[in-house]
Amino acid sequence: MFQTNPSKTMTEFAKYTVRRYSELDLDGEPCFHGGGSIEVAAMPERWEDLKSKQGLATSWRIESALISPEECVEKVPLIDPSKIHGGFFVSSDGVARQPGRARRWPGWPWTAAPGYTARRRSRASTSRVAG
Repeated sequence: MFQTNPSKTMTEFAKYTVRRYSELDLDGEPCFHGGGSIEVAAMPERWEDLKSKQGLATSWRIESALISPEECVEKVPLIDPSKIHGGFFVSSDGVARQPGRARRWPGWPWTAAPGYTARRRSRASTSRVAG
């Protein structure tokens, strides 16, 4: 789950989601696995973009950092440091796991959870023919 977004509203929503999922567990397992995220820049233009993104993160009060190619390799050993200019690291990003009913019922996403009715919307479109 990436929290940095040009929209402050979307950033706040993502931050709230990280907080909520961090409080949840499913069958004793956490619903949020932190560890951070890294976006790397292979081209100078992308590096400039990541500098702007780090500025946004700072403005929206997301703890983040621009890190060197060597620091990227420390976090992700598969990265070749000679191929990148650096990375944008957000320590509070992570992966969310869906809790609750939706994950437990068989046939997801085509059937309803017990006690609920599911309807599949038609994808057919109608058109008017002039006559």
